Amino acid sequence: MDLVSAELPAKTLVVAVDPGKVSNRVVLASGERGVIGEPVSLSVQREGIERLCRLIASTGADRTWVLVRTSRVVSRRAS
Repeated sequence: MDLVSAELPAKTLVVAVDPGKVSNRVVLASGERGVIGEPVSLSVQREGIERLCRLIASTGADRTWVLVRTSRVVSRRAS
């Protein structure tokens, strides 16, 4: 299922994560409220994950979808 084009209920929270080595860029949005707050950079360590959990809980959303965008390119050498 392609989550980017999926129709979701308006009350669903979408958490978009752009991963990095030291921090992840995170954006929260919903159909009802649009983008919630400003995008934030969160540590990849425990405190960043704990802060993300608090941000999600503070929205009061019934459902949450987490989308992770990977920017890494994997190349394969011919043998």
